[in-house]
Formats: sequence, C-alpha cells, structure tokens
Amino acid sequence: MRIIGVGVSPSRGLRKGNVINAAEAADAIVASVERAERVSGYRITQAHVSVAGSHIASLNSRGVVAIPHGDRGIGDQDIARAMDASQAISLPEHHEVVHVVPRGFSIDGQGESAIRAGCLARGLRSRRTS
Repeated sequence: MRIIGVGVSPSRGLRKGNVINAAEAADAIVASVERAERVSGYRITQAHVSVAGSHIASLNSRGVVAIPHGDRGIGDQDIARAMDASQAISLPEHHEVVHVVPRGFSIDGQGESAIRAGCLARGLRSRRTS
C-alpha cells in the first residue's frame, strides 16, 4: 500500500467521543476528504468511516407482510414492504438509525431462504439489524 494523500480537518459534531450533531460530523469528514483529494490529485469516490463507543448500539427487528393474492408471486414491492415493516421500531429519545443491514427473509413461516422474484407465497417476513 502506498499513501498518496492525507486530509485532516478539525473534529466537529462530537463531544467526548459521542456524536452530538451528525450533520457537523459529516461536514468534518467531507472537509477531510476534500483536503485529501487536493493533496493527492485524485478524486475519492468512497471511504470507510467508523464510529465507535459505548453510545453505539445495534438492534435486531422483524417485519411481516401479507402477500395479496398469493398466486402472483413475490415482487420487489413486497420485499420493500417487508423491510419497511421491520423499521417499525421504538427508539429512545435522541437516538437515530444510521445504517440498516438486511439479515434475511422467510416465506410463509418457513426457515430462512433466498428470495427469488416470482416465488409463490402468502406471507413474507424480513429480519434486519439497525
């Protein structure tokens, strides 16, 4: 690996390691990326950013939807509805979801399975981690 540029900017939106203002924290990251682009002469198209601390938590949730007219098969809209249903969670005040990872689906109460467009089903269950 060869480092071709570094961008450093003042930390903003954090207090004692906790994100207190996500917009300010994001602006600080953007400023660092822009400086690294100027130094390196390259456009940065992606970056891996990590936030750690005792204030970060994950939560597993499930969503269940009925498939109307189970003879038409599962479509993209059904999958999206199942994922939306899994977002119906109660968060404590001052908490927000920053990332969602789909974890799996089950059809008609059976075990986890790969969802294929057109699978016949009466119900679809999704699992996710936020």
